[in-house]
Amino acid sequence: MKLNKIVFALSVFLLTCAIWGCGINDGPQARLVFDKYGAMEQFNVLSFHPSVFLIIEDKDNQDLAETIKKLDDIRILRHDMSDANRELTRKFLNDVKVNFPKNEYQDLMVIKEGKERVVFKVKEQNQRVKELIMQMFDENTITIALLSGDIDIEKVSQLANKLNVSGLKNLDIIGSQN
Repeated sequence: MKLNKIVFALSVFLLTCAIWGCGINDGPQARLVFDKYGAMEQFNVLSFHPSVFLIIEDKDNQDLAETIKKLDDIRILRHDMSDANRELTRKFLNDVKVNFPKNEYQDLMVIKEGKERVVFKVKEQNQRVKELIMQMFDENTITIALLSGDIDIEKVSQLANKLNVSGLKNLDIIGSQN
């Protein structure tokens, strides 16, 4: 599976995850990276407000309605690592490393296929997942996706299975351990 397909699938996954059970409340570290680089033309950005979900709210699903009320936003940032952007890429990777440090974010899962790699990281607070970060790398692009709030890994796993997203089905292993 090519990383572009993974990125697309993860984007759909993130959108659906936001609808089905992940409250968003960005911390200052996340905002710093997304605000700084999201304003640059060398980056593609997907960011939206939860009021968008009110249009598609399912009146029969009370859990969905409650989840939508808790959302602030969701962000995805994509960067092309062309030769012209080499210095910017270096700075971006450094800022990601500084603002999402290993001592605060635990690697949850790593998926590697050839030169493509997807890393899931979580930040916990009071034994609850507060941020879920997906970092996707291939030869040409870096994509960072962020969900933050009160995240239920089990709901994310159920959603991944429902969407039949390759590679994300392994989240049920993690969800069953929590």
